[in-house]
Amino acid sequence: NLKALLGKAIHYQETAKIQEKMKTIMEKLLGKWNGAVPAELGGGSQELDFKSESKVILTVPARQMEAKLKLDVSKAPMWLDITIPIPIAPGQFQDHMMPHLFEFNEDYTELHLMGPPDQGMQPGVPLRRPTFIDKESKSYVKMSRGAAKASNEEKDVMRVVEALKGKGDSDKMIKYCELLTKKLKDAVKSSGFKFEEPQQHWPEQEIKDKYTSMLKMSQYIFLLEKHFGQALCTNVSNIIKTGQVVSDATLSEAIAELRKIMIVTNMHKEEAPPAVPRATPATTSFGGSQGEKKSLPVKQASVAAPLPSSGLSALSLVLFGALGASAVLGIFYLLFGSSSSKQKKK
Repeated sequence: NLKALLGKAIHYQETAKIQEKMKTIMEKLLGKWNGAVPAELGGGSQELDFKSESKVILTVPARQMEAKLKLDVSKAPMWLDITIPIPIAPGQFQDHMMPHLFEFNEDYTELHLMGPPDQGMQPGVPLRRPTFIDKESKSYVKMSRGAAKASNEEKDVMRVVEALKGKGDSDKMIKYCELLTKKLKDAVKSSGFKFEEPQQHWPEQEIKDKYTSMLKMSQYIFLLEKHFGQALCTNVSNIIKTGQVVSDATLSEAIAELRKIMIVTNMHKEEAPPAVPRATPATTSFGGSQGEKKSLPVKQASVAAPLPSSGLSALSLVLFGALGASAVLGIFYLLFGSSSSKQKKK
């Protein structure tokens, strides 16, 4: 009948308008945007690289990952949903959606994001969508177009990696170990740093300081992995975990020093004597900044699989100031295999 036909015509017209708006919004959204991470969540910068209507690359202070993206431009403010995989058990992940509101400024040079008001994240527990964009909220972030700028600390790491151009893999692994060892030792000396779950009876400020120190250390570890290359970091991690024999004496000493401080800071646990290594040398690919492929001076031990994400940069999933420290620590313990993550307290 006429009423039904009119209804369909209106529906098609509205759908066409939404599709056209989606096209316009995506044209403005595609590419990289950067914003600041709140100081109470470790500080630094974060980056969103929108690839399509369904894909975005997230770079936060201690993590980079590919995430699913879903937009609803028919809402006001518009909806932006980011879904990331979070670990629920060793080798098992579950999608977790973080609902946001978003809008642009008048000339599309700023992206205003409002994250969930919930200050925590647990597998299977949905986060609430905010009802409006509150620019005074800790869940709000203003992002500017372009890639995130390197911090002074990252520039220092970049200079070190640049100076290693043309050097062998042993030299690069030695320098990586030295940088991480020094960072951990300095933190232990200044504040007794270690990765550990704060206790409920601790003062609130002490708990915040603990989370902040772990986040900052994780940021540095992520920077090392980013510029030295995941392959190299994974190899160092595996040598530490498995007790592989290293033929280069200087590298062996550097790895031994790193292992010691990792034990002190709860990053490594000596559960059993190292397995007896086989004599067959292992060959690996080291990417780093130059994408080189060389053999490492390592004898392979017949032991376990690699640590997740090199075992060193597995901590932070802080996005847009929306996730509280409890979420960060919960994910840290899941990735590092701590049983305490199953008894997470709010």
